[in-house]
Amino acid sequence: MQTNLSFVVKKEIIDYILNYLDHKGKIKAALLHKIENRIFNKNVKFEISKTQLIDILLDLVKEKKIEMIIPKIINTNWNKATLSKLKFLKSGEYYIRQFYEKKINQIDINENDDSYLFDSRNIFSIEKEFIKKLKDLIKKHPIMKRKIVFFKRKSSDYIFIYEKNFNLFPLKKAGIIKKSTHIPRINKINTVLEYRLKDQKSDLSVIKSYRKNFMCFYITLIESIQYEIVKNRERKKKSFESGKILKKNIEKFAFYCDQYVKSDWIETEPNPLRWESFFNILKIPIEIIEFKFNSIHFFDRTFDCDINLKFGISIPQKRSELIKILRKKGFELFNKRKNKKIIIGLDLNLLIPCPSIEYFYFIVKYFFYFNLFLLFSHCFTYIREKFKIGHLTDKEKNLYKIFSPVMHSLFVLNDNKINKRFIFKYYTLKADELELLYNKFLLKEVQRIEKKLYKYFLFKFSYLTNKT
Repeated sequence: MQTNLSFVVKKEIIDYILNYLDHKGKIKAALLHKIENRIFNKNVKFEISKTQLIDILLDLVKEKKIEMIIPKIINTNWNKATLSKLKFLKSGEYYIRQFYEKKINQIDINENDDSYLFDSRNIFSIEKEFIKKLKDLIKKHPIMKRKIVFFKRKSSDYIFIYEKNFNLFPLKKAGIIKKSTHIPRINKINTVLEYRLKDQKSDLSVIKSYRKNFMCFYITLIESIQYEIVKNRERKKKSFESGKILKKNIEKFAFYCDQYVKSDWIETEPNPLRWESFFNILKIPIEIIEFKFNSIHFFDRTFDCDINLKFGISIPQKRSELIKILRKKGFELFNKRKNKKIIIGLDLNLLIPCPSIEYFYFIVKYFFYFNLFLLFSHCFTYIREKFKIGHLTDKEKNLYKIFSPVMHSLFVLNDNKINKRFIFKYYTLKADELELLYNKFLLKEVQRIEKKLYKYFLFKFSYLTNKT
């Protein structure tokens, strides 16, 4: 049994937690399991038990320095099932995902079924009995650590899951897809694919590992909203009010998907442990002009997205030869700046149907970096000379090629020209089949890409590691 923490040690831990939340982007939040991972990291020398950490966090909640919310506990299982009448896969046995709500009534202090299990924003005190029950539940159900969210309310953007009255951003094109909805045209694929059970099992280990080790609060947040949308769709009684709630939930869903992407890649801080910060760490002036949802529609639990990405690089007008080459290749001239510079880049559209947030995250991420690194490659000589980055080599110039296999397996692309419209190759709205297709074509690539880029980036920028 560990002794009580000294005042100095406790203050150090509190400062560490608050500083960690402060660096979490616009929404300064983290799951309990992520906070634990930070505190009990081998490089962090805090002498503290997990029970003592929970006590510290709950003290911070009592003092209103942070807030704690627990949404409904939505779990997933992968079970065998026989599927037939598939569009791209042979009929047969497959592992399919099932979402279900785990009832934990012991800590539910809200009378309204359509609300949080716990939300400290709406209360001014925490009972000792609740704290005891919470600790017992965490001990009995470790999954709870991936559902409990702590965040700094005063300096954070909003967190809305079950709220009906809120203002985020309205989507002009959002709603429900009917079966007759037009699916984007792509080159017809006649091949019926085989996907053996043993391969499925191997691929699923990747997604399970990702959720276990890297799942962040955005996934809990977005899955909770997605579950509400699906539940709302399944209700037998339809009314004008339920239709309004459904549309608002879809807007909410899109808002947090947007925030997830921006906080993880667009607004990321320079970090030698995260390859996604490549452009920030080298101060390369490739900028994101716009990232937005043109539309998002639901069909059962599949969300069908039309996403716009507009990005470019600022180049002096006197570099006319480079500008000419880029325009010939298909890059667009966006505008002129007062300092006699122009922005040249691409305005791209991505059309993808997704059954759950993990696939959305990795597909959009690789689409995003494939295109940014492609522009970087075309401007490589100019960037190296202009910004005096002498240690850049052909390895950096060809970084976009790391993403090529996954991009070609998911989209119909032409290597001989700049692609401006990316449409998922196996377009269907059936969630079970979509998940199988993404498991087959995406997950092994995720493992390859993340491992390769992490090792490369750590080696390349290891001299910065001690400064972070």
